[in-house]
Amino acid sequence: MGLDLVAGRRELGLAEGTAVIVHASLSSLGPVTGNAGAVVASLVAAAGPAGTVAAPAFTPRIADPDPDHRGAPEAAVRARRDAVPLFDAGTPSEMGAIAEAVRQWPGAVRSRHPQASAAAIGAHAREVVAAQPLGFALAAGSPFAKLYDLDASILLVGVGHERNSFLHHAETWRRTGA
Repeated sequence: MGLDLVAGRRELGLAEGTAVIVHASLSSLGPVTGNAGAVVASLVAAAGPAGTVAAPAFTPRIADPDPDHRGAPEAAVRARRDAVPLFDAGTPSEMGAIAEAVRQWPGAVRSRHPQASAAAIGAHAREVVAAQPLGFALAAGSPFAKLYDLDASILLVGVGHERNSFLHHAETWRRTGA
């Protein structure tokens, strides 16, 4: 199945040496021998050693459960805030099996944003995830901006544009001019 996946990526125009950000649903592919790891392996093989494979590695559960609370928090608010997990590069993503397989891939690197991180593999991976603004996490200086600068392709597998987080980067152009 791995060779078929690589051939399929080539037919879609994913040439060796390109950068790609993937948004995918493993279940949309039907049975895949090797599961999400086989899909990531096919993307890495199709991109080749000069290419870069990235995926959103968002963790929306790492958020203030009481964002509108002002002033000193009472015990219940403190308890809810204390229950929010701390973020580190090993925190599992909630973006699906394929994004999580990208994050766990040997040699993968991840940006440091606690909610809107990206994971990347390959030649430009470190460059893609090197920095990310906390305020506008998907704007200028973000992994998405760096992927744009690399002329990355957006690969949607079994999902529509409602799952395309790259659109949030495009939305920031209007708001921030970057």
